[in-house]
Parts: sequence; C-alpha cells; structure tokens
Amino acid sequence: NDRLAALVSHLLGARTLVVSNACGSLHPLWNAGEIMLIADHINLLGTNPLVGANDDALGPRFPDMSAPYDAELRDIARAVARDTKIVLREGVFVAVTGPAL
Repeated sequence: NDRLAALVSHLLGARTLVVSNACGSLHPLWNAGEIMLIADHINLLGTNPLVGANDDALGPRFPDMSAPYDAELRDIARAVARDTKIVLREGVFVAVTGPAL
C-alpha cells in the first residue's frame, strides 16, 4: 500500500516525497487538465489514517500538520510553472468518497 511504500522509501534514505493524483475540481473557472498545487487539505472521508496501533519507532502519533506542504518545494513548483508557462492553480484538496462528480 501507499503508506508502506512511503515508509520503505524513507528507510532507504528518501527525504522528499512528491505525490500526484488526478481528481476533479469544484472551481467553476478552472479547466480540466490544469494542475493544482495543494495549499492545504480537508479529510471528509470519515476515516483517519492515525487510528489503530501506533509504533513509536515510526514517529509521533499525531504529526504536526500546521504546515503539511513544504513551502520551499511549493516555491520551486511555482517557479517551474512560471518559467515553462504552465497554468498552475493553487487550492485546498478536499478528500471525499467517490465517485462524486
């Protein structure tokens, strides 16, 4: 699963993880296929990845989520989009059960 892949990558030395996915948008002025840089997220799935047994060796039970998306990496994404003239939207990712569109 994805959590296991991230854990193994970390144990092998990875310190940066870039993830992508395809989803819909509720913004009426955005077009299909445009890229959105996530500023924050809201979990409306009804589940929480922090439930269950905790292994303290893997990190804190409740990680700091005050700034979950690295500001420096976000700046790089903006610069690359600007330099390559790619439309880059920014918004809040809302996770809902699907399909929802």
